[in-house]
Amino acid sequence: MTAWQNKDAATLKQTMAPDFLFIGPQGVSTRDGWLSSLQYCSLVSASFADSQVRTLPSNAAVLIYKLHYVGDCGGNPIPSDTIVTATFARRNGRWWIVATTFTPVTH
Repeated sequence: MTAWQNKDAATLKQTMAPDFLFIGPQGVSTRDGWLSSLQYCSLVSASFADSQVRTLPSNAAVLIYKLHYVGDCGGNPIPSDTIVTATFARRNGRWWIVATTFTPVTH
């Protein structure tokens, strides 16, 4: 989250697989599309809760957690309470994030 908050695209790119997909309220983005959103989206703060890890066969894992964050995209507030599902795959001895889904939580 620190890299996102600091708009550090280089660090984020090192963790995201080349075929990474972000699935959120606005649709589906590629790694480059999501990284380009750093130009107009800001993350002010974030906190995590209730994390769970599920390992899958064939060098894969899923991380699920609640995320409360404050930020905006283009001056518009972004949903602040979200369930995040991040899917990881081990490729050539290295772990990569291959997909992340943000599901807004409505109260």
